[in-house]
Amino acid sequence: MLSFEVPLLGVPLVVHAAVGFEPMLLRCFRQWLTLPASLRASTPPARLHLLVQAPQPDEPEAMASSRFVVRRYADTVVAAQGSNLCSADLKQGVAVAFLTPGLSGNEAVVVPQVIEYLGLLLASRHDRLPVAMAGLVLDGMAVLLSGEVGLVSALTRASIEAEMALLAEQTVYLSLAHGLRVWGHASEGTGNRATHAERVVTCLVEQRTGQASQLERLEAALAQHELQQKTEEQACAALVKAGVYRLAVGADMAPAVALLRHLASEG
Repeated sequence: MLSFEVPLLGVPLVVHAAVGFEPMLLRCFRQWLTLPASLRASTPPARLHLLVQAPQPDEPEAMASSRFVVRRYADTVVAAQGSNLCSADLKQGVAVAFLTPGLSGNEAVVVPQVIEYLGLLLASRHDRLPVAMAGLVLDGMAVLLSGEVGLVSALTRASIEAEMALLAEQTVYLSLAHGLRVWGHASEGTGNRATHAERVVTCLVEQRTGQASQLERLEAALAQHELQQKTEEQACAALVKAGVYRLAVGADMAPAVALLRHLASEG
């Protein structure tokens, strides 16, 4: 067994796993291994145990491509995919995954649905509030994107091609206890990746085919009205104070990306 320690979202996480998982863990968490000590929380480490156990003959089988079924009650999370079982006690900061030999080497499933999912759950207990937005970073400024999933995804990909760093594709995490800081974990892929930013703006993204792309800053009252249905009250207040914009995306994605780059560089 190996013990692999990583400051995920700046929160110490120790993964206990068979040696065969080490290459997978290195690829998954590579960007966190060089996080400066000043950004690492001093909390006791959360612990994730990855165990490989053969199923019994009478246990249910699952397709390799099927997703884990997840159930949550308060601080208890359980997930299952056939004979593959996961559980997490968020209050205690401990998660355990029982994986079959057949699934344990399937990186396309194990990384996002087990390692990243459980690790981020554990880290989010330490002043890391999850917010369902994509995130990009340029010149130390994070631009958070909220809107229809397909449009946000397309805008995110185009922005990465324009040399903005990817913070997160779907979920960012806000630290609020000592001023606003945003964190993100982007799965391994092409383009630059960022782990955090101290400065943040939010963009509410809309499609307006037939018009030129436009960017406008929203007044605080309107910004709060728009965000309060998307985030918790504390996060909403922090994001409104930092600045909220509406980005109307025209038929051509390039001008919208240029507006995002300008916002980040001028912010």
